[in-house]
Amino acid sequence: MAAIPERNPAFVHCGPLNQADISARVRIFLRGSIEMGKAPNWQATFTDKVAYLPIAAFNPRRIH
Repeated sequence: MAAIPERNPAFVHCGPLNQADISARVRIFLRGSIEMGKAPNWQATFTDKVAYLPIAAFNPRRIH
């Protein structure tokens, strides 16, 4: 498996309780199940894999 590139300093991971300056960025909303204890935390896996991109990822699951 190929190594994941380094995190891009322009990458932003936005949860429901935090805000960030996301002007002039590509924005992705991570739509899907967030049922705590039942749904896998696929959002964390996704954001880890795309953190090398200069994007803003909006995650409806609370970030702990």
